[in-house]
Amino acid sequence: MTKQNLAPPKIPECGFIRLKQVLEVIPVSKSSWWDGIRRGIYPAGLHVSQRITAWRCSDIQALIDRINTGNQPLQNERIQNADTANACTEDHV
Repeated sequence: MTKQNLAPPKIPECGFIRLKQVLEVIPVSKSSWWDGIRRGIYPAGLHVSQRITAWRCSDIQALIDRINTGNQPLQNERIQNADTANACTEDHV
């Protein structure tokens, strides 16, 4: 398989994004995404409410950077959530 860079992300520099936006820049199915979270391959989201989950833009950007540099996480390697002390002062869902 050839290395393929992901399209330039269409995500804000800071804040939160929902699953639909995540899947626009990470080309996997919903079920693969949730399975990847369960296995520790993809970053877990934050539960905004009982039925809403959102992901830190910084976590998704870090995942994209890893994939583009060829450093995809292994099944047993967990992605660490980005520090909350990033440059964002406002987080929007």
